[in-house]
Amino acid sequence: MDSTIDQQLSVLQNKLQLLLEKCHALKKENELLKKQIEKNKQSQENSYKNLIALKTNNPEELEKRIDKYLQEIDRCLLLLNVEA
Repeated sequence: MDSTIDQQLSVLQNKLQLLLEKCHALKKENELLKKQIEKNKQSQENSYKNLIALKTNNPEELEKRIDKYLQEIDRCLLLLNVEA
């Protein structure tokens, strides 16, 4: 009778150890994701500030850049259509 209880306790202990390891791994991953989110927020804020500065300082330059990006997108779409 004691051996079955010992076996069950051993199995339970192994499962608990696995859960603790998974918990630790998930906590690490969560921290990494939080750091990545913060980094992305900073990047987005910087991009937004740059866009506002560009827009207020030189709207013609902004329009030229947008046109250039649109032409590049059109070229890419054309290439995709040709390859398909």
